[in-house]
Amino acid sequence: MPLVGTSLSSATSTGAGIAVTFDTPKTQVSMQVTVTGSPSNYEVDLEVSLDGINFTQCQSIAHGGPNPGITVVPSGFFPVLSARGNLILLTGGTSPTVTAVIVAAE
Repeated sequence: MPLVGTSLSSATSTGAGIAVTFDTPKTQVSMQVTVTGSPSNYEVDLEVSLDGINFTQCQSIAHGGPNPGITVVPSGFFPVLSARGNLILLTGGTSPTVTAVIVAAE
């Protein structure tokens, strides 16, 4: 149902976030990632699913260096029913956090 949802909310450790599930298949999915605490390295994968259970990596945001603030990545153009952020790496900084918001459209 939701077309906008928060998958990772101020995450401080690696792992998959909450899946955002849509009422109908969506062909356009984006993920906005915001970091705090100036981590030296982080990676967040945008993962998508046809069934809400089995997810596959679609895009990745990886960064080494100063906090860029907000980064947005688009998915491909195949229909999906669910999407989530997966925090793969988070190192350095001062109490770093990662938030990933998912947005979808047809």
